[in-house]
Amino acid sequence: VLGNEGYTCTLNSIIGTDTTSNNLTIEGDHLSGYGHDDVVQLDVTAKFQSMFSQFVWAFPNVQIVQLNHTDIEEIASGIFENHSNYILNTLSIDTCNVSRINANAFIGLHNLKHLHIWSCKVQVLDDRAFYGLQNLEELNLFDNELTEVSPKALEPLVNLNHFSASFNQITHIDGQLFTNNPLLHTIYFYNNLIASIQRTFIDGLSHLRYLM
Repeated sequence: VLGNEGYTCTLNSIIGTDTTSNNLTIEGDHLSGYGHDDVVQLDVTAKFQSMFSQFVWAFPNVQIVQLNHTDIEEIASGIFENHSNYILNTLSIDTCNVSRINANAFIGLHNLKHLHIWSCKVQVLDDRAFYGLQNLEELNLFDNELTEVSPKALEPLVNLNHFSASFNQITHIDGQLFTNNPLLHTIYFYNNLIASIQRTFIDGLSHLRYLM
């Protein structure tokens, strides 16, 4: 599909190979005159258990990747580590079975600015889950099963300006949660189970405009 963002390719099935393998084969037809190198956005609806890094690298110029209704259960450590020159700036993981985000899950994605992990089943967020995402501006953890977010998890995100953890099961907001995120202007925590908030959690947030 050709749209405002450029050439979008949809991957809706993986045929003739083990979907847990590291040797996936991509088959299908592009628009006339276009190929893998022209893909700017990749929409993935294929059912597979392993993370998409095994095949997304076939599209070297992709900037936006959306995973919808896949079978992945965790975001493993270091899956992007060998792709530090990758230009991906937006990653959305939507309505999947991701229960855990491990340490160093996104290391190597130095250009990532928007990360959406929503309507999944995330319960565990490692303290180093977002290590290496120093350029990230937006983190959306909407509609998961988190009971807490550790200040350590957000520590690397020095350029973060938008944070959402709405529709989770968070019970407490730590006073040091946003200590390393001075550029935040939007924070969403609505529809949680919050019983206690340390007032210092907004100290130093001089750019804050929206808090819900």
